[in-house]
Amino acid sequence: MSKNSALRHTAGTIDVESMVWRTVTDIGQMSSLPDWREKIDTLSSRTETRVIEPVYVVISDDGKRFIAKANVHVVFNFVPAPDASRRDPIVLSDTIPAVFTGTIDDDNHILVERALFQTEDFDVLSKAH
Repeated sequence: MSKNSALRHTAGTIDVESMVWRTVTDIGQMSSLPDWREKIDTLSSRTETRVIEPVYVVISDDGKRFIAKANVHVVFNFVPAPDASRRDPIVLSDTIPAVFTGTIDDDNHILVERALFQTEDFDVLSKAH
């Protein structure tokens, strides 16, 4: 089994675009991507992903590659510093725009290779806690 097998889905009787959406919106699978762990999981002491909402998908003319744009709805949980005057945890919810790229093989296996997140505003927030 390849190291990326957890990120694969196989299109059966449904169309490839729907299969791409099913793969991209699978939080369990997407959260195992290195890009996800390096960006989303580091934004708060415990970041929870609620839903990945599809925006659009584009499949290349040859049907071998795709780009999918989505909104990742998250909840940020911040634990106050021990010397902070506020003792209650801080909980914020927001949406992070994301772009997923990957390939589609001849058997319609979907492989997500990259996840790019627009987290600049959240990066500042995560450093402020």
